[in-house]
Formats: sequence, C-alpha cells, structure tokens
Amino acid sequence: MFCTELSFSWVRELENKKTNKLGDAVTFECELSLDDAAVEWYKGDRAIKSGDKHSVSTRGTVHRLTINDIDSKDAGEYSAVFRNKPTGANLTVEGWFKHMFTYFLTSSLLPEYLQSVHNFTQVKCEQTAK
Repeated sequence: MFCTELSFSWVRELENKKTNKLGDAVTFECELSLDDAAVEWYKGDRAIKSGDKHSVSTRGTVHRLTINDIDSKDAGEYSAVFRNKPTGANLTVEGWFKHMFTYFLTSSLLPEYLQSVHNFTQVKCEQTAK
C-alpha cells in the first residue's frame, strides 16, 4: 500500500480585525483547500479550545474562531494552523480606556473614591453630546 499526504493551501487567510465595542464578539475566518480539516487555533503560542470565551467551528473548508465578550486582554495575534502551516492576523481592541473611564465616571464608586482620596464633598458629572 502506498499513501501520500494530500497537498493543501490556504484559499483565504485570516484578516486583521479591529473593534472598539467591548463586550461584543469578533470572528476570525479562514478557508483551506481541504474539506473538514482539523485546524488548530492559537493566541500567541497558547492553544485555544471552544468554551465560554471562544467558539471554534468548521463547515466544509471554512474555519471560524469567535471571541466572545471582547475586552482589552483579547488584543493580540491569532493564528490558525494546519500541518505546521499557519495563517495569522491581529486583533486590535480600541477605546477600552475610554470605556473604562466612562464606566468609572458613571459608577457609584466615583464620589466615594474622590471623597476618600481627595477629600471632595460633592461631585457633579454631566454627559456631553458626541
């Protein structure tokens, strides 16, 4: 019996993603020339498995990684690997500082923080039009 490994190529590679919507989901998608191949996903050098935070799926030749509930820690390099041949892309999470600052300003913790740290007795915050 003679066996040969089927050759393959990335038909569509991963593309960089950018979001400023914390809490939303982002999906990376790539396509191989082989049907139903077992692609492995990574963030940096750490393997990713399906769970609450990540959803990995394959339909035919198309492979998807969805990152749920995006936050600033999700930014970085992601890759899909098949037979030691990767395709990679970056996820940029913008606006996380603005989001956290806005949350802090609208939370009930601000007056207590200012009073304890700076000895303020009254704080008034107003939302301005964008």
